[in-house]
Amino acid sequence: MSTQLSALWDELDLGGGCPLPDAAAVKRRVNAALNADPSERKLYMRQKIRFAAILIAAVTALAGTALAVGSNWDAVVKALGAYAPYAQEVTGVSVTDRGVKVTVEAVLADEGRAVAYVSVADLTGDRLDENTVLNGKSAAKCISYDPDSRTALFAITVREQNYNEDDTITLSISSIQPGTQELYGLGFPQQLLTDRTLETRTLPAGEFERGGRQDDAPAVVLLPDQTPAPLEGTDLVWVSSAGFDKEGVFHILYEMAEGVNCYLWPYFQTIEFDDRESPSSYFFSEVRFGGGKYIDISYPAYSDDYGNNDPALVTRENVSHLTLTDAQTILYTRPEIAGDWSVSFSTGALPQRTLAVEDTLSGMHLTAWTLSPMTVRLAVDSSGGTPAYYPLSLHLADGTTVSVPHRGLIEMKEPSAISTDGRHRYDFVITWTLDAPIDPEQVTGVSLGYRMYPVDGTSAGPGYWLDKLPGE
Repeated sequence: MSTQLSALWDELDLGGGCPLPDAAAVKRRVNAALNADPSERKLYMRQKIRFAAILIAAVTALAGTALAVGSNWDAVVKALGAYAPYAQEVTGVSVTDRGVKVTVEAVLADEGRAVAYVSVADLTGDRLDENTVLNGKSAAKCISYDPDSRTALFAITVREQNYNEDDTITLSISSIQPGTQELYGLGFPQQLLTDRTLETRTLPAGEFERGGRQDDAPAVVLLPDQTPAPLEGTDLVWVSSAGFDKEGVFHILYEMAEGVNCYLWPYFQTIEFDDRESPSSYFFSEVRFGGGKYIDISYPAYSDDYGNNDPALVTRENVSHLTLTDAQTILYTRPEIAGDWSVSFSTGALPQRTLAVEDTLSGMHLTAWTLSPMTVRLAVDSSGGTPAYYPLSLHLADGTTVSVPHRGLIEMKEPSAISTDGRHRYDFVITWTLDAPIDPEQVTGVSLGYRMYPVDGTSAGPGYWLDKLPGE
C-alpha cells in the first residue's frame, strides 16, 4: 500500500513525505470543512479532491478483504473511500430495542440523494452476521461486520422524495434479518415437467401462513415427496413435488431445510414457452406438513373485480413447450429480530452548483443541471424520450473529462403541473451517481450523448452537436 500511495503522492506533486490515511485525521478535516462558514466551504473543495485521490489508492490497496468494524469511524472511512472527506459525522443519534443498538455514524448527502452509514450492534449475543439485511430488503446490505464487537455496518440510500420538509432524514427499521442467502442460477430439473397428476390437499384460510392474491380463499397445494429432486447449487431448498392437480393446475412444491425461511414474495422460476405467451401471474402458499416447511407455487387461471382475466396458460396439452429458467430466491437461515428502531438526523447537504439550461433533447425539455461532488442531476419536463440513457461526461477546467459509465435514474416529481394550454406537464429529475468526487466549480462543460452544453457561471448552453462521443 505504501508504494502505491507514494507513487500517487509524487505524481500529484504534493510535496513532503507521503502519510498513511488516518481515520482521526480524516474526521478532523471533514468536521473543519462542514463547520466552516458557507462562503468558505468552497475553499476546501479543491483540497478535498486532492486528498480523495490519495484515499482512492489506500482503499484500492485494502480491497479484497472484509472490512472490520473494530472502530466504527474507521469502518465508515474505508466504506466511503474517496468520498470520506465529504461525509458528515453524526453524533448522538442512536436507539436500542430488543438488545440491538442502531447508531447513525455518518451521512454523505446532497439535495437529491443521501447515503447514511448506520452501525447495528448486538448487545446481548451473537445474533448478527455478515449476511444481515434491514427490513427484509437486500438493498440495505451489510457492508462490513466485526464479530468481536458483534457490530454490522450498513450503507442506506435515501432519495430526495424521502427527505423530511426540514431536510432531515428519518430511518425506520422494523426488522433486522441475519443469515440472508441470495441464491441465483439454481438449475431446475427439467425432467419434472410432465403432465402427471399428483395428490393434493385443500387447506382452509388460516392453515397456511401466506397466500398469493387470494389470501382469504382456500389453498390447494401438492402433498410432499411425490417427485423429490435437488436444485443444483444448494441444499437449503429443493423440489418436493411438481405436477398438475386434478383440476389441471400446474404446481411446484418446494421444501426448505430446517430453520430456513423464504423471502416474503418467493421468486423461484420464471415460466417460459418456446413458441407462445408465458404466464404473468402465479399464486403461492407457505404451508407446513409434519415438521417440514414448504412453499407451493401454482399457475391457475385468474380473474378479479378490476377486469383482469388471465387464462391458465400452463396446461397438460402445452407442457411439452414449457421451460423453466434457473431458480433464484432469497432465504433466511437465522431468526428475524423484530423491533422498532427509528432515528432522525440532518443531511448536512454538500454545496452544489445549479446551471440553468434551455434545450430540447429526445422530446424532453431540459431546464437545469445541478452538480455536486457526488451526483449530477438534470431537471426535465414533458413526456418525451429518455436522455438518461445517453452517456454523460463532465468536462473540467484542467482539460480532463470524467465519463459516467452507468445510466441515470429517472424519477417523476409530484404533483404534475398544468401547462398554459391546459395539459398536464410532468416534471422529472434524472440522477447520475459519480464513482469519484468532482469539484462542481471546475466543470466547464456537460455532454449528454452527442449534445454538448458549455458552462458559464450559472448557465449551461446553448447546446451544440459533437462530431463524436468524448473519449472516441
